[in-house]
Amino acid sequence: MDDDAKALPAGLPVAGAAYLILVQIASKGATFIANQLLLRSLSPSTLGIASQMELYVISTLYFARESIRVALQRDPVDAATSTSESTLGPESTSPSSGSTRSRTIKEHAQAAVNISYLAALIGIPLTHFLGLLFARPGQGAPSRVPMFDTSLRIMQIACILELFSEPCFAIVQQKMQYKLRAAVETAAIITKSALTCGTAIWAMANSRDLGALPFAIGQLGYAAVLLCGYGVCVRPISRMEGFALLPLAVTQRTGRYLFSLFSLPLLSLTANIYAQTVIKHFLTQGDILTLATFSSLEDQGAYALASNYGSLVARLFFQPIEESSRAMIAKLLATAGAANPDPRNVALAKSHLCDIIRIYGFASVLICAIGPPTVPFLLKILFGSQWSFPEMSGLLASYCYYVPFLAFNGITEAFVSATASHAKLRQQSAWMAACSVGFFAAAYCLLKVWGWGAAGIVWANVMSMALRIVWSSLYIKNYFRRHSNSLKITEVLPNSGTLLLGLITWALLRQAKPQPESVYLDLFKLLVPGAILVMST
Repeated sequence: MDDDAKALPAGLPVAGAAYLILVQIASKGATFIANQLLLRSLSPSTLGIASQMELYVISTLYFARESIRVALQRDPVDAATSTSESTLGPESTSPSSGSTRSRTIKEHAQAAVNISYLAALIGIPLTHFLGLLFARPGQGAPSRVPMFDTSLRIMQIACILELFSEPCFAIVQQKMQYKLRAAVETAAIITKSALTCGTAIWAMANSRDLGALPFAIGQLGYAAVLLCGYGVCVRPISRMEGFALLPLAVTQRTGRYLFSLFSLPLLSLTANIYAQTVIKHFLTQGDILTLATFSSLEDQGAYALASNYGSLVARLFFQPIEESSRAMIAKLLATAGAANPDPRNVALAKSHLCDIIRIYGFASVLICAIGPPTVPFLLKILFGSQWSFPEMSGLLASYCYYVPFLAFNGITEAFVSATASHAKLRQQSAWMAACSVGFFAAAYCLLKVWGWGAAGIVWANVMSMALRIVWSSLYIKNYFRRHSNSLKITEVLPNSGTLLLGLITWALLRQAKPQPESVYLDLFKLLVPGAILVMST
């Protein structure tokens, strides 16, 4: 492997993460502005039904496409191409060798397009089935909200449109066209926010209660822009490389295919991952599902506000890093039939993982030291006194302690999903199932028995995430040991000085109490020790 070949995988995730972070910043920025415009006029019940509809969309899309996306990320297209070239020998500069490489790239692209249509095939009946579950009567029944049926139908159409954009998305990911993805998703996010705000403002101006309809219209606009944007941007790539954006039989094949359409290795990997994605979704969205089962719409609305703002840092920065790291690690450590990955690639993957975890460690100290004490001040500034009650402050403070667990779980599970065998994935699924049972048991006790309220859901999540991190960490340690590259915990932990300074900062800031007449000055005083902590570490 020459220097350029080694530098390529290491450089791509940096650019990819940067573009994906820009998408998240645009997304959360637009959402933040929209929320600030709408929040003071929305009732908790309306915000609660909007949260339930968001859960419906997330669940439908996740069950329909997530396992396919992860399987495609693990498809070793680059490794397979390199193997084909090396088999031909260094003298293979003839047109036939170039033709072989072109056919391999075309085959992998067409296979990705074909299997991505399964997401829409799964999603169409799934939208109806989950819609029936979502509309069921019960505590906090959504059907009493105005325009509920219309909103639900629009959400179902939006889900189907978004699933039909999956083939183009698969090509964008396969080619690592992060800049293109950032442009399309940013346009979709801006459209969603503009339509949501515009519809809600029109309803307020005309004294109309549209319930969650503005959110449904915004979601429909988002899906339409994704479908059209990806289609327009990916069409030139398909023409240049000779594959179709519709399902098409793969005529010249280097692998096994079902009906000449679907790669059997990809189908097998997708099936192995699917059960895990179902369990992972219940773990990830378990807090919302539990609240939807046991709480009123008003309580769900308050929790939606806390979770959206409480997990802002995780969604802005950690999620894009997780996605790009998973793609990079999968490319580096793909074996493509070989017994083991290249030792130099293993070292690169370890270095990247350690760097990310060290950065996460410093960010965690910063968030836990500064976040909880500043929550009451930020609530008063952003949302006014009606949201500045102790329960809401406690809920957001709990989220500050939860965010580091989200971050570490995301990056460690990204490594597992990029490298684990089918057998290991099944083991992880079993462990995650046990974590899921533990979460729901803990959440029920904390919420219903001990009366911790929504904060109890957060701490149940902390427990579940900690258990998942333990399993992933043991897998990572064993993986590097098997490949003669040990990983010690001292390589990733923050230094003791950072931890001590963070603890002192946290203890000092906890003594501050917000005063109505000087909330901005008090917030400034809180941020000064935080700035000192940043500069000192």
